[in-house]
Parts: sequence; structure tokens; C-alpha cells
Amino acid sequence: MSELSRRKFLVGAGIATGALAAAGAGIVKPTTAEAAYAAFPWTYANLDLATVKKRGYDLYFVGGCMYATAGALLNTLVETVGAPWDTLPLDLFKYGGGGIASWGTTCGAIHASAWVIQACAGTNAAAVISELYQWYCNFPFPSRDHDAYANFTRQKTSVANSPLCHASSSNWCNTNKEKINSAERKDRCAKLAGDVAGKTAELLNALKAGTFVSTFVQPDTSCSSCHVGAASTYDHVQMKSTCTTYCHDDKASGHY
Repeated sequence: MSELSRRKFLVGAGIATGALAAAGAGIVKPTTAEAAYAAFPWTYANLDLATVKKRGYDLYFVGGCMYATAGALLNTLVETVGAPWDTLPLDLFKYGGGGIASWGTTCGAIHASAWVIQACAGTNAAAVISELYQWYCNFPFPSRDHDAYANFTRQKTSVANSPLCHASSSNWCNTNKEKINSAERKDRCAKLAGDVAGKTAELLNALKAGTFVSTFVQPDTSCSSCHVGAASTYDHVQMKSTCTTYCHDDKASGHY
């Protein structure tokens, strides 16, 4: 390598290294497009609850629960607000079906709602998400708000007592003596996706109106007082949901 080429290489490497170091330190500014895309909170407009519920139900049969709730909210926000809500590809949310690729973890419907809430709720996002998750844990799904157009009407309900798809779907199947792959269970989850979209819109409408009040309280205090939080005895469990109702009984293995 010639001395001139060597010098050019070293100068170029130095610039690249400096840029990377600056990026790590948060000094490099994003481009105009990047800045606009990341400018949270995004504008929110009041959504009609019946509209998002119906869309959530219909979209479930296209791409599953996360896709359905996301589509119900995002498509309606595109109509009422426009950009930047139209920059998110809806197919992105297909991965969340069945508790993320059918793993039975966090219900895809509330997972989708958390995305939308984070994008527009600003410093209130965590409080609104907690409110939604607690409601989900306690709500008897499905509602009858969809019976005018649903494939199955007046279905029996069940309470998940958990944000997990595994608990939510399994409890309902046990209550109704149905199978996970049955048409009835799929119709139930289509309604659930719509119900979650409607509740999310209700909470965000209240936030926009200045009437949102957080009612979330840490459940299952018999466990959380000892195991959850810096002021607890052990401070070794990360959770906000109820321990004993579904996943553990009072003699949970390894309890101390």
C-alpha cells in the first residue's frame, strides 16, 4: 500500500470510528426522516368504539389476534389522523398470533395495543398499558357486542386472570368444553381482539379528553408483598399479574 493510500485509509477509518463513537454517545443526530418517524407521541384522534370492535373481529380471520387489534386501531387512525400512522406495515403484527407464534405467551391483542399506546400516550403510556392489562385479566371474554355479525353468538365467557394467551384460551376451552383449534374458539378470540381494540380506544379517548384516571393496583398482595418490588422481603420476582389463580396454587413449588 502506498503512503498516500495508507493515509487515506487511516483518515477514513478514523472518521468511521469517530462516527460510531458519537452514535454510541447519542451525539449523531438522525436524518430529517428518522427524526419525524421517531417523534413520539404521535397525534391521536378519538376513535369510534363500535368501529374498532367490528374491525378487530373481521381482521382476526385474516392474520390472528395481534394483527386484528393492531389493524382495527391503526386503520382507523390512518382514516382519522393520517401520517405517521400509515408508516407501520400491518403484516408486522402477524407474529403475535397465539401468544407470539403460538407460544401462548402474552396475548397478541394486548401486545398490539401496547404498541399503539406507546406511540401516542407519551408519559402516560405505562399507566394506560397497565390499566388495559389489568382489565384484560379480569374481563369475562367474549362480550356480546359482536353478536349481530359473529359466526357464533351468546358464547359462554371466562376470565383469564392472566395476560397470557395460554391462560386466556385454555380457561375458555375448559369452560366451554371446546378445543383450541375449533371454529368456536377462533370466533371467541376474534371477538376478544375486537373487545381489546375497543377498550384501548376507550382508554385513549379518555386520555385525550383529560379524564383518564389510573385504577391499577398490584394484585395478589399475599405474594407481591414478599416477592415483588424494592420494598419487598425478597425482591426477586418480576410481575404485575396474579400468581395463584391460574399458574400457581398456595403451595407453589419452591415457595419461600
